[in-house]
Amino acid sequence: MRLLAVLLLLTLISCAYRGVGSTESALLEKYKIHLELAQAHLRASDFKQAYVEALKAKEIRESPEVYNLLGLAFMGLDDVMGAKDWFLKAVSLDDNFSPAWTNLSACYLRLKDYGKALEAAKKALDNPYYLFPERAYYNMAEAYFAMGRNREALDALNKAIRYNVRYAPAYERLMDYYLKKRDFASIKNLLYDAKAAGVESPGVIFFNALMMIREGDVEGAKKMLKGLVKDYPSTSWAKRAYVYLNSLE
Repeated sequence: MRLLAVLLLLTLISCAYRGVGSTESALLEKYKIHLELAQAHLRASDFKQAYVEALKAKEIRESPEVYNLLGLAFMGLDDVMGAKDWFLKAVSLDDNFSPAWTNLSACYLRLKDYGKALEAAKKALDNPYYLFPERAYYNMAEAYFAMGRNREALDALNKAIRYNVRYAPAYERLMDYYLKKRDFASIKNLLYDAKAAGVESPGVIFFNALMMIREGDVEGAKKMLKGLVKDYPSTSWAKRAYVYLNSLE
């Protein structure tokens, strides 16, 4: 419904724009609407249409926000090199545009260029007004893990949680690390913290089920894992849950 309302508003503004001429305010309004449409299509995983709308916004005004959206559309389409170029354009316009630096670090992670991934994440964190530093800290942790610097990776993930106590990916990554170490006490502590913070995610459900298995509640764990597969079928956690379910049958 929101997307339809935005489309209707865009049509009305376009009509007004043709009637009264090319005013700066009308152009700015069209620019904002194309940005909002691109964001809505990204949330719906319609990356091709997100790209189209972002391009329309770019025709009106070039901005770091537009280039960042173009990069996200390319990431969704699995064109990592193309996405990297758009993110680089975004930071070339505004060196303090932290969202693009964070997304750029994600590109470098995908390209296995961990040194540049780390540099980009740190650039994102240079901006004291960045609203989502936990995302940059998460990317930093992944770079550190890939470089074998586990202690620094764990520190980055804990900083992510300190900035956003409900940031599920950091809890999930930490628990995955401790699972490989068979450090179940640390997993249990993280699950306690996640529950206290009100964190709900497929990864948290998965690890709750694993702890239930360890504590002997196999039937309860199976029920939880089945719910995970049903409610989050396209996630990697659902695939892992399915493997455990097969082993429990």
